[in-house]
Amino acid sequence: MGRTRIAVAGAGLIGLRHIEEIGKSSCAALASIVDVSPRAAEVARVAGVALHPSLADLFAKDRPDGVIVATPNQLHVEQGLACIAAGVPALI
Repeated sequence: MGRTRIAVAGAGLIGLRHIEEIGKSSCAALASIVDVSPRAAEVARVAGVALHPSLADLFAKDRPDGVIVATPNQLHVEQGLACIAAGVPALI
């Protein structure tokens, strides 16, 4: 079985930490990043993964094995529910 494909929503301080840990893992691989900030484009380019502006866009184009939601707290409910609706496990 291959590595678990994890998308990270939010490329800020906490998201970057999760991206770093995924990069160190022999069991997981960074599938993509979900973020609208200009800085996120560079993070995705360096990581060699796709960048999506929203979870809806991610789920329309890809189906990761899981999503780490590392966005501001006020977005957690909406984004958690989007993951549930897509049938994708989320760590919030």
